[in-house]
Amino acid sequence: MAVATGYGVQFNGVKDLQATIQKETLDVKTDINFRPTSDLYETPLIIRSLDFCAVPPKATINRICAGGEMSGTSEGDSGGPLLVVRNHRWIQLGITSDGTYKSVPNDVTKIIDRGMYTQVSAFCGWIEMKTSGEVRCQ
Repeated sequence: MAVATGYGVQFNGVKDLQATIQKETLDVKTDINFRPTSDLYETPLIIRSLDFCAVPPKATINRICAGGEMSGTSEGDSGGPLLVVRNHRWIQLGITSDGTYKSVPNDVTKIIDRGMYTQVSAFCGWIEMKTSGEVRCQ
């Protein structure tokens, strides 16, 4: 389990019932309604196998897949943290990057988020160098 936070838009329904039947991957611009928000939200996420996110193998280098039904990030959340609790402390595991939405057949009130996150630990050396050692990965 993990948690993502952000100020991104909020899901407000699939535009057309037919899209939920005919399309597995929904188009963000034409198939889904979102509403803007100025509130910071958090959502619990299940960390998934990379197969769940259905991305080409080359696009999975140093990446984490997470999400689920009505659980994920959206436009405007990019750059935000993917957090987990380890040893009673919050640790940033990833950075919100991109993803896709899968339809739930015959249901315009739900989507399945397949979010991709950049794996922070893959860049520990670079982070330590750029912060002159002030930030260290554990």
